[in-house]
Amino acid sequence: MLILGAHELGHYFAARYHKVPVTLPYFIPLPPPFSLFGTLGAFIQLKAPIKSRRALLDVGAAGPLAGFVFALPILIYGLATSPVGPIGPLPADGVILLEGNSILYALTKFMIFGQFLPNGNLDVQLNVQNLTDKRYFNTTYFRHYAIPAPGRVAFVNLNLKF
Repeated sequence: MLILGAHELGHYFAARYHKVPVTLPYFIPLPPPFSLFGTLGAFIQLKAPIKSRRALLDVGAAGPLAGFVFALPILIYGLATSPVGPIGPLPADGVILLEGNSILYALTKFMIFGQFLPNGNLDVQLNVQNLTDKRYFNTTYFRHYAIPAPGRVAFVNLNLKF
């Protein structure tokens, strides 16, 4: 929500700077059967056309740049605090899932670990759930009830082959 909010406020403040009449960001909530918290996205509404190409460029570029300002430190922190460890045994079905790398993610992994990951010997993964340790409930599409979710949980896998 932080990155999405920063993205939308980047558009908003750039529009206000260029005196383009816009609304505050609207967040589209995710319907409760799918999640009690979350969003399907957000938008700001233009109340009038943008009068110049320069203002259009500034308003359009300000959102991704503002989101990037928050996303990059979060990415660097997550990678820097991820430990490295051996890969466990393969599951019974022999299927494993590897993440894809964006260019930024791959370069950040290279800057922190000094090599591109995953490679033949090493990989690192980070998954944090319930960062604030607040009580919340999980549900899925197929369940018609909510169950208490676990407290603060962090899974860090550092996979190393010898």
